[in-house]
Amino acid sequence: MTDAQAAPAGPAGPVALPGLTPPSARTGAKRRIGDVVLELGFTDRGVIEKAVEKARGLGMPVGQVLVDEGVVNSNQLAHALAERNGLAYLDLNVFEVDHGAANLIDAAKARRYHTIPVAFLGERTLLVATADPANVLALDDIAMATGYEVRRAVASAEDIQALISQLSRLDESVKELDDSDAEEASAQVFELRESADDAPVVKLVHTVIADAVTRGASDIHFEPRQGDMRVRFRIDGVVSDSTTVPRHLVPGLVSRVKIMADLDIAERRAPQDGRVGLTVDGRRIDLRVATLPVVRGESVVMRILDQGDTLAELDGLGMSDADRARFERAILGSSHGAILVTGPTGSGKTTTLYAGLGALNTPDRTLETIEDPVEYELEGIKQVQVNPKAGLTFAAGLRSMVRADPDVIMVGEVRDQQTAQIAIESA
Repeated sequence: MTDAQAAPAGPAGPVALPGLTPPSARTGAKRRIGDVVLELGFTDRGVIEKAVEKARGLGMPVGQVLVDEGVVNSNQLAHALAERNGLAYLDLNVFEVDHGAANLIDAAKARRYHTIPVAFLGERTLLVATADPANVLALDDIAMATGYEVRRAVASAEDIQALISQLSRLDESVKELDDSDAEEASAQVFELRESADDAPVVKLVHTVIADAVTRGASDIHFEPRQGDMRVRFRIDGVVSDSTTVPRHLVPGLVSRVKIMADLDIAERRAPQDGRVGLTVDGRRIDLRVATLPVVRGESVVMRILDQGDTLAELDGLGMSDADRARFERAILGSSHGAILVTGPTGSGKTTTLYAGLGALNTPDRTLETIEDPVEYELEGIKQVQVNPKAGLTFAAGLRSMVRADPDVIMVGEVRDQQTAQIAIESA
């Protein structure tokens, strides 16, 4: 066990972590907590002396009296406790917690010890937030349970308990679908049980999915690296890091996702595609899962389709007045022609197309779509799901749809020359 006495060292030297404050040069466990509070400027000496006198009379720790009297808050007391013990102070309201680290121990143990891992420092070291730095047995237990060297930092007990509760809520918010929903959906519905005793890999998968949905991500990327796996979210078209999965959990995480998506866990050399249906906080979520063999293992991408989202209308697309008028004229002002919508992943192509379909969806028109996948079910529109295994490709489906007397056809993707040719000729 080591102590977070300064910014943790990285490949090129010390690395500053927002929310982690190293102790000053003057440290020592023999210093009284009241003196440290005074040195940090949280109050004056007269208040400290009164608190010390009251603590003696009540048989309580001075720090607790200072908090009860409103002299300092729990974070200030934690800062003083860290300073007294020569440890770094960790502000969990600022620090970006790594969910991969936090899920290495179960919630019951974290609550019992007032301690939780919050980050990886290199390949073999965990940064652990604790409200009780003197509890060496708890820290040793965590080191043995995780197999990592532990580096201590002090955080307030309130913040630690709030973090544990937040992670538990994320895990428990992911639940199985009702049987009726499962029968209607073609997706594999996986049972996600609420349990504080779930294995770390199961809790980690639940937490990542719930966190991604809560933050409005469109995709989750699991990317293997040399010593671990990086998890990234695509939010508003931009991919950013979310968490890190330690090396020993990577095979289990990939297998867990494959089982959820009804994929072959033994097949690691070929790409696979699957689907998962679940709910997060009561919201129906579909996940499209794609695995891809890469140099360092298997990459997994989850596309999040939130069936509870309200589909945008033309007014909600954020177009300028001129662009909006031009788009409306294109889709409403002609009985023939083609509109091509292009853009990078997450840029709103499907949202734009669905908004256009909504404007066209009137009783005097027949609308058909061919998609892979059908992201949202639209009332009054005939939607076709591509199924290459059954011979239903974009080209084959589009060829059949042209003969079905449609007024409007929406093609989800133009993947080949044949599809493009049929689409343009039909227009």
